[in-house]
Amino acid sequence: MIRRHRPRLAPPVLAVALLLAAMPAPPAGAVSGGQFDTLNVHANVGRLEVQLDGHWFGFCSGTLVAPDVVLTAAHCAWANAMGVLPPSDFRVNFSPLASDATADDDAAAYVTAGAAIPVEFGEPQPVTPGKNALAEPWHDIGLLWLVEPVAGVTPAPLAGPGYLDDPGVRRDSFTVVGYGLDGFLRGSALSPAGVPSQPNQRTFREGVMILGQDLYPDRYVQISEANCFGDSGGPLLHDGVVVGVTVWTDSWRCEGPGLDFRVDSAIAQEFLEAHL
Repeated sequence: MIRRHRPRLAPPVLAVALLLAAMPAPPAGAVSGGQFDTLNVHANVGRLEVQLDGHWFGFCSGTLVAPDVVLTAAHCAWANAMGVLPPSDFRVNFSPLASDATADDDAAAYVTAGAAIPVEFGEPQPVTPGKNALAEPWHDIGLLWLVEPVAGVTPAPLAGPGYLDDPGVRRDSFTVVGYGLDGFLRGSALSPAGVPSQPNQRTFREGVMILGQDLYPDRYVQISEANCFGDSGGPLLHDGVVVGVTVWTDSWRCEGPGLDFRVDSAIAQEFLEAHL
C-alpha cells in the first residue's frame, strides 16, 4: 500500500541529507573513508535522484529490498511521499558510477511510482539542532516503489525483530554503503568556501563499529565514523543483511560518529510489515 500524506510543515533535513544542488561543486561522492565498489559487490544499493529543469541530480542513497521497492530514510522520501514533486521526477540509479555527469542517460535508473513514510513524519518537527531533532515522532525510515522491477539485481535481506539486541552481533564489524561525500578538502558543509571531496561513485566502508548508545533513542544505533552528506538512506549491513538506515552524522566535516535508524526496531518492523 502506498501512503501519501497531506502536505504540512516540511521537517528539517537531518545532517546526513544533502540537497546536492546547493553544494559549491558537482555533487555525488563517497562514504567517508570508504573504497570504490569497482566490482559492483553492492549492486542493490542505488543513488536517489531528483529531476530539476530537465536534469537529474543525486541527493540520497537507498537499498533494493524487493524487486521494485527501495528502502531509504524518511527525510529522503519525504518530498516524494508528500507530493512536493510528482513521483516521475524521482528515480533510483543503480549504476556504481552514478554521478550528475552521467545521470541523464544512465540505463540503470528506475523512476519511482510513489513513496511511503511514517504518518508522524508528516507532522511539524522540532527545529532545535542536534539530538532534539531525533525525538518523537521522528521515525526516519521510508520506502520507494519503482515503476518496474530492477533487472539482474538481487534484493538485500532485512534484519528481523531484535537482530541487534544480540551482544555478539553488536561486537561484530559492519559495512556502510552510499553515494555521499567523502568529507571536505577545505572547510565544512557550513562554510560557503567549503570544498567537498566527491569521487562520484558508489562507495563502501567495512569495519564500522557500533559505539555506545549515548543519549540517543534506542531505535537508533550509533556507529563509528563513516557517514557523510548524501549517504542518507543507504544501508548499514551485517553479513549482507540490512540492519540500519543511514540518517545522521555528528560532524559537519564527516569526521565524527553517525546514526542509523534500526531496521530491527519495533517501529521499523511495524512500518515494514504494513507496506511490504
